[in-house]
This record gives sequence, C-alpha cells and structure tokens, in this order.
Amino acid sequence: MKKHQLVLYGIAIGFINALFGAGGGIVAVPILKKSGLSQKEAQATSVSVILPLTIITAVIYFFQGNLMIKDSLIFLPFGFIGALVGSFVLNKSNNTVLQTAFALFMIWAGIRMII
Repeated sequence: MKKHQLVLYGIAIGFINALFGAGGGIVAVPILKKSGLSQKEAQATSVSVILPLTIITAVIYFFQGNLMIKDSLIFLPFGFIGALVGSFVLNKSNNTVLQTAFALFMIWAGIRMII
C-alpha cells in the first residue's frame, strides 16, 4: 500500500471514529486486511489504532462539554469483562469465523442504524 493511501486511510479512520463515536475499527479492519494482515491480526491491530484515537477524541469532547463521565461509568466494569472474553474468543477463533462474524455484525449495525 502506498504512503499517501495510508495517510488518507488514517485520516478517514480518525474522522469516522470521532464523528460517530465509534466505527473507526469498521474502517480499519478492512484496510489492515488489505495491507496483508489476517482477519485476526487486523481485528487485534485495529484496537491498538482506535484506542489512542478514542482517548484523544474523548479528551476533546470532555473539554467541549459533550462527555458525561458519570453516565459512562456504569458500562466500564461490564465492558472490561466483555473485552476480556472477546480477547480470548478472538485468540481461539479461526479467521473465517471471525470474518463472517464481523460481516454479520456490520450488517446488523447498519440495519439498526436505519431502523
């Protein structure tokens, strides 16, 4: 992949993640796969890309008065549990199952957004 493509993809991932509050990973995973990573590697690497972008965005949202920290605290312990379980499931799953699950999740999310 050419350097200018990587720059444009990086901008798109950050923009989508910040604008929609999530979704950067949905863009990052296919891009990372296109660059030669397996489905499992792309999904795991996507997290390392999205984490710093999300932190930066959250700080900006906080200073703009758009982040309600107390409202998000209820999700943290359960999100932590989900992240632990998901990490172990990712490690045990094969790439075809992950790719299919990822595609189905994107379809489900799209339908929910429309409805």
